[in-house]
Amino acid sequence: MEDNFRLLVVGPEDNVKTVMEFAYMFQNLNLIPRPYQSSEDTVTTITGSLGYFDGVLFTGPIPYMRAYEVFQDKFPMLYIPSGGKALFKAFFKAVQSGADLSRISIDTITAPEVKETLNELGLEPQELYDLQYSNPISNEEFVAFHTKLYREQKTTLAFTCLQSAYQKLTKAGVPVVRITTPRSAVLDALERAQLISTSVINKANQLVVVMIEATLVNEMSLTTVQIHEKLLDLERKILKFTQEVEGNLTRSVRDQFVIVTTRELFEKLTDSLTLMPLLGTLLEQTSLVLHLGVGIANTASIAGYHARIALQKAREAGDNSCFVCLPNKSILGPLGTASAAPRRLSITEPALLELASKSGLSPTLLEKSIRSILEMKSEFFTAYDVATVLSTSIRNARRILQHLAAHQVIEVAGKELITTKGKPRNVFRFNRELFSSGLGYPNSQVPKATP
Repeated sequence: MEDNFRLLVVGPEDNVKTVMEFAYMFQNLNLIPRPYQSSEDTVTTITGSLGYFDGVLFTGPIPYMRAYEVFQDKFPMLYIPSGGKALFKAFFKAVQSGADLSRISIDTITAPEVKETLNELGLEPQELYDLQYSNPISNEEFVAFHTKLYREQKTTLAFTCLQSAYQKLTKAGVPVVRITTPRSAVLDALERAQLISTSVINKANQLVVVMIEATLVNEMSLTTVQIHEKLLDLERKILKFTQEVEGNLTRSVRDQFVIVTTRELFEKLTDSLTLMPLLGTLLEQTSLVLHLGVGIANTASIAGYHARIALQKAREAGDNSCFVCLPNKSILGPLGTASAAPRRLSITEPALLELASKSGLSPTLLEKSIRSILEMKSEFFTAYDVATVLSTSIRNARRILQHLAAHQVIEVAGKELITTKGKPRNVFRFNRELFSSGLGYPNSQVPKATP
């Protein structure tokens, strides 16, 4: 983002001109005038400038409502209120002109606020009609509201916030006063815009640390050349993503990469932290197991700390997942490709939930691991067997089995030596006593040794 905050000024030409007169007072705001003929042109006016501004200032609430209905929170928006000083100015102008304020109609501004302003001026109209709306209405509806009341002799004077309605009412012979933007209200709005710009710029410049943990599945079955080819392809894809976010890439250990970039650039490629395109790209290489943690903060050290929190969350959620830890430590995720969906826990057994808490494994991963091993229909199993059925790495399989063994879900039944070189592998089996005590699985599901 540029140092100057690009602020689109949208409204009737005279109001926009008033705002632009104060541009010299706010050096960090780059005011871009975008006047329209009618408030119904608001959305078209903004759409034609998309990509060339950082926020929008509306000269009144009516164009703001029209824009918010379409764009909502896609960019910062604020407006100059029509009540308060603007309303006081309009009433004062009517009194000075000698207009009849005994029966009045007014749009946009609430009746209590109108009455309070009238009381301050010492005015007490006999009748007060106000037009309120929760959703944008057409210009014709504004005109019809005031015209009908005047034709029925229920009002003597109309007040409107809408320039086009003012012009049509004047042409129709309806006494009307237009509520325009006072200079003091413009200054207040620009000061608020300046505060918003500082906040947005600071947010855009926040640092993002992406930790990528990528391990090969069934690495023992690959040749050295195949392993190097897959790792080179992995690094090439990660480097390409790093270039797209204009970041810096480091490799902390053999299978862990760290990317540092800014929030503004990262959000552009992740659709405002809803998708993680890198995950989909890397998953094209099916022999990988991925865990991605994204941390965001004002400093690199805190962003790195948040990334580690997110990475741990991704590990707990299972393979091929990505989570984000925001500056306030709230967690977003799992992020993924367009087809990714949040995972839901399906575990209700209290004993199993308690075990998950004690073991440090998430309930989802614990459930998945136990069920997958049971489906092997074998009493004895090794880390290599578990890695195969879970489609994970040997290292992750060992970590899972270590947690299960430490809490007596499984136990070491012996060791096996495949070759004359190297360490023997641990052979595990389920703890039948623990299963029969209420883990939520029938004891009959535990495979028995074949005679």
